[in-house]
Amino acid sequence: MCVICIKKKGVRMPTESEIKDMWARNPDGAGFMYARDGELHIDKGYMSLPAFMEALEAAEIKESEPLILHFRISTQGGVNPGMCHPFPVSKRYADMDELESSPEIGIAHNGIIQRCCKANCKYSDTALFVTRYVSELIRKPSDLNKYALLEAISALAPNNRFALMNAKGKIATIGAFEQMDGLLYSNTYHVKNYGWWRK
Repeated sequence: MCVICIKKKGVRMPTESEIKDMWARNPDGAGFMYARDGELHIDKGYMSLPAFMEALEAAEIKESEPLILHFRISTQGGVNPGMCHPFPVSKRYADMDELESSPEIGIAHNGIIQRCCKANCKYSDTALFVTRYVSELIRKPSDLNKYALLEAISALAPNNRFALMNAKGKIATIGAFEQMDGLLYSNTYHVKNYGWWRK
C-alpha cells in the first residue's frame, strides 16, 4: 500500500527519519508536488531514496508552502519512473509519464481502484482513473472546492484515498487521512510503533 504525506501551509516539513520510514515501506518510487507563486510543480520518478532526498532538498520548500509527497508500492503498470505519483489531472496518457510538469491540478493516490485494474497494462490503475474519470470531473482549479465532485470521485473509487492540489496551493483530500505531529497521512503503516509493522 502506498502512502501520501501532506504538509499544509504553515506546517513543518517531514523529517529525514519520517521520509526514510515511508520509503522503507513503499520503495517502488516517489515524487512530490508543491505550489509556489501561483504555479504548481510536480517532480516525480525517483527510484532511490538518496535521489529523492536530493531533489526535495533542492526544491527548498518553505514552511509557508504546501507540499504533498507520495511513496509507491506498484500494483499495476510496473516499477518505473513514469508511474510514480503525483500525476497531473489530464485526459492525455502521455502526461502521466511526465516526470516534471506544471499543471493546473495534481493528484496522488493511495489504494487499489478495481474498476481500472487490468492485467499487463502499461499504465497503473491510478493513471487510468485520472485520465478516464478524474479529468472529467475536476476540470478547473476551483473544482477542488466543490464537495459534490470530490464525493463523486470517492463513489467511483470507494475505500481509496486521494490528495489533490491546485496552483494556488489549495489541497483537497478524499478518504480518511490521519494527522500526526501536524502532517496528514493516507495511512500510518510506516510508523514503527504501528501494530504489525514491527512483526
